[in-house]
Amino acid sequence: MSKAAAETTAKRRRNRGVAVLATYAVLYLAFLYIPVLFLPLFSFNDSVF
Repeated sequence: MSKAAAETTAKRRRNRGVAVLATYAVLYLAFLYIPVLFLPLFSFNDSVF
């Protein structure tokens, strides 16, 4: 394998790692903050009893 091909492979791996990390970060933040969006929905009590 030539040096240029090895560098290209390393860049692809690095880019894939960055993509995986970015996806994980987005899912983690969504998991944290989406429940906050439901707070107003469940904060009103309209029961008649």
